Amino acid sequence: MTVKEKLREIFASYPDEWFNGNNLAQKLDVSRNAVWKAVQELKDENVNIQSNGKLGYSSPVDSDVFSSILMQKNLRTKELGKKIIFYPVIESTNTTAKQLAEEGASHGTVIIADCQKGGRGRLGKTFHSPAGTGIYMSVILRPDFSTELSNLLTACTAVSTEKSLCQFCKKNIKIKWVNDLFISNKKVCGILTEASISCESRSINYAIIGIGVNVRNTKENFPDELQSIVTSLEEEGSEKINRCVLAAEILNNLEIELSHISDRKFLDEYREHSNLIGNEVTIVDGMGNEIKGTAVGIDNNASLLVKMNDGQVKTISSGTVQAEPA
Repeated sequence: MTVKEKLREIFASYPDEWFNGNNLAQKLDVSRNAVWKAVQELKDENVNIQSNGKLGYSSPVDSDVFSSILMQKNLRTKELGKKIIFYPVIESTNTTAKQLAEEGASHGTVIIADCQKGGRGRLGKTFHSPAGTGIYMSVILRPDFSTELSNLLTACTAVSTEKSLCQFCKKNIKIKWVNDLFISNKKVCGILTEASISCESRSINYAIIGIGVNVRNTKENFPDELQSIVTSLEEEGSEKINRCVLAAEILNNLEIELSHISDRKFLDEYREHSNLIGNEVTIVDGMGNEIKGTAVGIDNNASLLVKMNDGQVKTISSGTVQAEPA
């Protein structure tokens, strides 16, 4: 671990505390100049570190410094997150995760960033990812279940993340089929699941689960055109959230729910928190067809059931909801 990484962990673990430069140098067994250089590197990565000639260095509690080591300290998982790769700035965690998966990265490897320059959503959409305001995380899976069950990964992740957010936010969190979480009818989280399938063996080479959560400051950091449709946990009344703790909790719950892929137990909660069931919807399916009707349920493959005006019920396995529920 580099001096910079060690300092990042210290500032993340002990916010608002002051650390004398000489004491840090002794603690890390490096020169005072090495400490100074590492502090400058962290500042270059937009980590808020205050300097005082007498007191030394400190990072305010509201800086919420991200540290993969602090994140791992909050994990209760057996596999997920045992290897965490942190980037101050990245193009896309999902893109990097796919590259690493192709190179043989192990099951459970997590890529997480403080900022994404090209965060991706479903169907080519972008996911706005400013520094210091959210969780932008991708998990590499090498599952041993069939390709038929891969369609359930997004729903499984949605339930895992909803459970985690509920631990920090008292407001009702809803799931918008198929991959978004909403609070007060505004988006607070998006999920992007991608997979590499072997056509010969009909097995999954790897799957990538991308999770983006708005934690704070959407009003200050999001463009005007998104202001009316996005929100964050803290803007919805959550107390100050440590992103390391929340990211770890998402992984803790995700590992539990992934163990229920085959028995589909998580689908009950997915249905319970759906914001579509019972409402009139307009959906563009995976073939580009527009479907209008009433959302009447979620089947055991996480497909949406829509009742048409003629009484016919259509099963939609992929698509985009074009009209919000009433």
